Amino acid sequence: MLTVDQSQSLRDPLAGVLADLPPLKTTTTGDLRESVINALRQRDHDALTEILEETAKLRPEVALRAVWLPVALGIDAWDAAGEPLPDGRSLCRTLRAQARSALLSLPALPVSRWLVPSTVHDTTAAHLAVLALSLRGMGARVWTWPLPPPGPALLVGDAGSPIATVGRIPTLSDEPGWPTLAALVA
Repeated sequence: MLTVDQSQSLRDPLAGVLADLPPLKTTTTGDLRESVINALRQRDHDALTEILEETAKLRPEVALRAVWLPVALGIDAWDAAGEPLPDGRSLCRTLRAQARSALLSLPALPVSRWLVPSTVHDTTAAHLAVLALSLRGMGARVWTWPLPPPGPALLVGDAGSPIATVGRIPTLSDEPGWPTLAALVA
């Protein structure tokens, strides 16, 4: 299990993220996650791109826990620290594409929940949350249109977003008191 020295979080934007990652079942996936964490710490776009290319060979639940979740949370952590990763948006596009592709490998489920990103930057988290819910047998899809979704919804991102107050949409966020993407994947 990863431990976090809170004094280190001032120097390391990833420290808090690492504490929230769900445990892995094998040392192989642990080694893969360590590679991701090292690439994030070194801000190595090429290494992250290479790791993401290799995840096509993994089962969706393994890729989600070992690679996609840490990459998405790491990108957000660097953004929040005011030091965005070089070409982090292209990594997000790759994550979204891989999550959509993974969904195609799963049984089709009727949509029981719409995930609404609070901003464009929350779209990647919404796609990963859809995959996490689908792996649990709950049909979900991302809703990005300006109209209200046609059924039950979950806001992904900023709980203070104006979208959250329209129809009292529950929120998936990294803010205190709200469930997180890492908790959903766990």
